[in-house]
Amino acid sequence: MRASYALHFVVVGQGMATFSGGQALASGFRLIARRPLAVLVWALLYLVVALAPQVAMVATIWPDFLALAAERAGDSVHAQAEPDMQQLAALNAKASVFQLTQMVTGVLSATVLAGAVFRGVLEPESRAFAYLKLGRQELWLAVVMVITWVMAALAFFVAMIPAVVVGTIGSLAGGPDYLGGMLAFAVIMLAACGGLIWAFLRFSLGLPMSFAEGQFRLFESWRLTGGHAFKMFQAGVCVTVIVLVAEVVLLVALVVGAGAWLKAAWEAVAARPEAWVQFVPAIVGGGLLTALLGVVVQVLYLAPLAVPGRQLAVDVGEAV
Repeated sequence: MRASYALHFVVVGQGMATFSGGQALASGFRLIARRPLAVLVWALLYLVVALAPQVAMVATIWPDFLALAAERAGDSVHAQAEPDMQQLAALNAKASVFQLTQMVTGVLSATVLAGAVFRGVLEPESRAFAYLKLGRQELWLAVVMVITWVMAALAFFVAMIPAVVVGTIGSLAGGPDYLGGMLAFAVIMLAACGGLIWAFLRFSLGLPMSFAEGQFRLFESWRLTGGHAFKMFQAGVCVTVIVLVAEVVLLVALVVGAGAWLKAAWEAVAARPEAWVQFVPAIVGGGLLTALLGVVVQVLYLAPLAVPGRQLAVDVGEAV
């Protein structure tokens, strides 16, 4: 597979020969149906690597927060005063350590999971356990991911500048309730979001390409996706609609099936915060379900990215 990708890149101006949106859309579902146990393993990995640090942060900070709240509630003189900034700074320092850890573990979990999904689509014969590895392919995938996130953040910041300027001018000219200024701000933001989505689609094949070759292949994606961004957008919209419908159905089922229990649990914790300990089994089960659903959504979005690369590589190989 790596040789096929490399062969494609030396064909100048070839473009994306064929790309089946239907196959791309179905690729995630096929991978889940073919390797359901692997998906469960990915969910467990995501739960441990990505979600566990968040739980650890809450478990560490929560007792201090409860103590601070109890101290202020028992002090009738300072109950309405500003909170102690030193205590808040200490809580923020603890949170900052965990936030840094979460950034590292977040990148690690995203990289390993994306690598497993790409391997499942591009290298289905791989004998790696649940398609999981941590090697050169994952290293370059992580590099491309981080650069993509940084580029997106910078682009969004730049796009915010004209929107804020227009909104400010509108507010100064017609007041904070001036409809024209708010409408212009909304139009600029929608245009910026559309531009960011289009740019992401043009660069998106850099992820599976970099993984497949074990090299930095972000900017080559721009040429290869020329004229095909709209088809990729259609596949992404279809996945989004499916995910949203599934989430609504699950939410309704949760409210109908466990709404009364959730309300009682919330009221019990609100009345006595330390009572949350008795709900640990439910919290763990909910965390596992959340991780599983999150992984399934990521598979549905990531797997279609590998399909255009695989198809164009085969097409170019046959043409040469």
